[in-house]
Amino acid sequence: TFLSLHSFLFHAILLAYPVMRLAAGTLRPNWRNLPRCFGLLLAAAAPIYWLNRRHNLNYLFLNGASPGSPLVALYALLGRQGYLLGLMGLVLLVWGLLYLPWMAARRG
Repeated sequence: TFLSLHSFLFHAILLAYPVMRLAAGTLRPNWRNLPRCFGLLLAAAAPIYWLNRRHNLNYLFLNGASPGSPLVALYALLGRQGYLLGLMGLVLLVWGLLYLPWMAARRG
């Protein structure tokens, strides 16, 4: 469907832009910016969570895991109450892994 194609194309562009900038050398990730990025994500997630609850939505998977997604295991392990904390921890872990090569290169 059009919506599916649009979604895949939009996410591909979101991924391609920073990858192209990394390849061109015009973007150099700095792990010291991660606290600001995390703060911005939390500031955006708060109203989104509220809107999700009010309108019975699940944007950003804040209100639960979609069936068949890897987040189902996180939700099953931590339950409804711990899911958001686990999701925040997972985001921090993934960001840490993504920034690890640049942190290692800076030290070496």
